Amino acid sequence: MKGWRRGCALLGILLAQGSTAIGKEYDCVIAPHRIVKVSAAAPGVIRKVNVERGDRVRKGSVLFQLDARVREAETALAKVKMEYAQREVRRNLGMRKEDLISESKMDELRNRLALAKAELRVAQARLAQYTVRSPIDGVVLEQHHFAGEFVREDYVLKLAQTNPLNVETVLPAAVALGLRPGERVPVLLGPRGEERAGEVRIVEPVIDSASGTVGVQLRLENAQGAVRAGAACRIRLDDGGKHESGLVQDGAGVSQ
Repeated sequence: MKGWRRGCALLGILLAQGSTAIGKEYDCVIAPHRIVKVSAAAPGVIRKVNVERGDRVRKGSVLFQLDARVREAETALAKVKMEYAQREVRRNLGMRKEDLISESKMDELRNRLALAKAELRVAQARLAQYTVRSPIDGVVLEQHHFAGEFVREDYVLKLAQTNPLNVETVLPAAVALGLRPGERVPVLLGPRGEERAGEVRIVEPVIDSASGTVGVQLRLENAQGAVRAGAACRIRLDDGGKHESGLVQDGAGVSQ
């Protein structure tokens, strides 16, 4: 939030405010709730990227895959070994009932089966690292690498979580310190100033001595995706400190 505040200072909107019949308005900016840089858990060559810049993604959906032919072969081999160990145990159970083999021999076969199962789980886990899924519901901001490229630690995709959104603003200290987390405040969107309900999440505990302001972050629900991150907005605070009245929680049709 501090870096955002410095940027706003350069734009000259830190203390921009206007008075209306029902309170004072302060400039704010809408930002993604989270920015996530998605990389692969293992080094390798990208086999396929399933999304492009601007695509919306769901949590758990496949973003990209690495060439996993070696891991696939290892997993297939581990599965064959596990199935063979299962057959060995089944074949010898009847012999054990007839006391044709010792209990220690059965223990050895069961241990082999347990080891084969564990090796299969390890192989499957390694193979799963080559399929990268989205950690959030969001939108693709950047594609940093493409099919055929080798990646190690660098990120492949940058995602933004746009529901909920963060509303970032800075307020005079006397105003900001009167807000409480959980309090609902009108957020005015677009040129028509359509009202939505923002929930106060963070009121910074430190006052900026140079400007006498405090950073404040609100949360804005955006389930319909009608509000775009990066848009300018305003928040309205009335003199009595009561900000809840007929606010829209979420909905379509907001023009940014």
